[in-house]
Order: sequence, then C-alpha cells, then structure tokens
Amino acid sequence: MAKPSGKRSRYDGLGLRQIDTVLSAIEPRLVTVTRSRRKGVASVLLAGEGLAEFIANLADFGALWFRRSGGETIIVHRVERDYASATRFVADVDYDDDTDTRRLRAEVERIDAALETADLSFVGRHPIDTGQRRLRRIFNTHDDKARFDLNGRLNGGWWQNLEREERPGIRINGEPVADFDFNAMFLRLAYARAGLEQPSGGLYGTFSAALRWP
Repeated sequence: MAKPSGKRSRYDGLGLRQIDTVLSAIEPRLVTVTRSRRKGVASVLLAGEGLAEFIANLADFGALWFRRSGGETIIVHRVERDYASATRFVADVDYDDDTDTRRLRAEVERIDAALETADLSFVGRHPIDTGQRRLRRIFNTHDDKARFDLNGRLNGGWWQNLEREERPGIRINGEPVADFDFNAMFLRLAYARAGLEQPSGGLYGTFSAALRWP
C-alpha cells in the first residue's frame, strides 16, 4: 500500500489519497495497518481478525467476485533492468489521451465486456478465483516518454498465472481447452513475416550466433 504523492495520475484510485482518513475510521478488527517508516517502502494493509473470521465462515467465498471497475486499462511502464545484479525496477508513466489511446482502451473494454459474461471455469485441486478476468494492456518504455508502438501485453486474467500442470483444468463452456505452448514463438513469427525458412535446431542459439552475441 503506497499513498501517492505529487500530481494525481490516471493510475491513482479515486479514494487512494484519502486512505489515511479512511483507515483511521476503520476498527482494527477489520483492518490492520503496518506503517513503513522508510521512504520508498510501502506500508502493509491486511485483513484484521474480525474480517478474516468473517471470510473464513463464508459458505462459498469463491462465488463472491470483488471486481474493481473503472480502473485504467492502458498502462505504460518505464522498465529499468540491471543484469549484473538481476534486478528490475518498474514505474508508471503518465500520458495524455489521444486518438490512439482511446482506440486501444476501447479495444480492451470490448474484450473485458466479453470476458465478463463468458462461461469460464477451472477444475483442479486448488480453488481459483475465476472472477479475476478484467484485463489491462501494458506497454513498456525505457524512459519517461509514453509510447504505444512496442506491442503491449494483456495482463490480469486468472488463467495467466496458472502453472503448466494446472492449465488442463481450464474450462470454456464446461469444455476443456487445447493449450498450445510454442517454443521461441516471436522468432518463429519474425521468420514467417520475413518469408524465410526457419533453421533447424534452437532458434535462440542460431539468432545469437548470427548477431555475434557471446
């Protein structure tokens, strides 16, 4: 839980800046707060004893779909990687709407509207919240300038976090799905688009050798 500072951006929730006022009015048995005293380190918000007991006594908690609607669906992240220390830093990048961003947002909203009413379920040993299906499209940049020409990956669906051995449990209209996992898919698409025959063997190794990578 991090309270935003500075100018409000499109990623801030409507009531996030009043979070201190809200929390002070909530009984500790409902919500507990461990406040961080270090700059840049978020505080932690957890269900209190009373709320946890209430949830545990629900007959079917999975049937209650708590969705946050109205949030931003077109996200731009500035990504910094330090390969030496194997660390990755991600920050939100604000932007002004234009014709392209409104078009992209409308596309995601159409997909979300279809997913909202789709008959999606999961069969497995562990319960899955199949109500978690609101998608966002995330674009990455390497500076503070928003750009939308580097594809943009859809994220947020419950099926995306399943382990490989769990994926056969996905059901659409009660029927099992066929899960295709292609090796080096982006390189294969690049060869296909260029009209070139794919070399035999591992594509990543062949590609690295062609670029004279170590």
